[in-house]
Amino acid sequence: MIIVSKVLLECQEDYVGLWSIIRALKDYETNDDEIMKKTMAIITELISKNGVVSGEFVNGVFEVWKIPLAEIIEKIQNNWIKIDRTPDIGEIVWFTKLP
Repeated sequence: MIIVSKVLLECQEDYVGLWSIIRALKDYETNDDEIMKKTMAIITELISKNGVVSGEFVNGVFEVWKIPLAEIIEKIQNNWIKIDRTPDIGEIVWFTKLP
């Protein structure tokens, strides 16, 4: 999928926010449920097949979530549902590829 390739390339140079993946998907999909479903599929592929890690910034330091992939997906989905809207810049999770 082209979005996976773009996100993977960006992850090799910087941190990528959840909002960025969602925004890229909105070029192809308008249904909110499908956007969430496809976002989770992209995240699963990035982490399971491409060595991308997820995490968040705590006091300016990126902290990797050291939990199983299923828990990462569940955490992201639960937080997305909790805010009851499309996540914005800096919300919920960031992704990167560690050296």
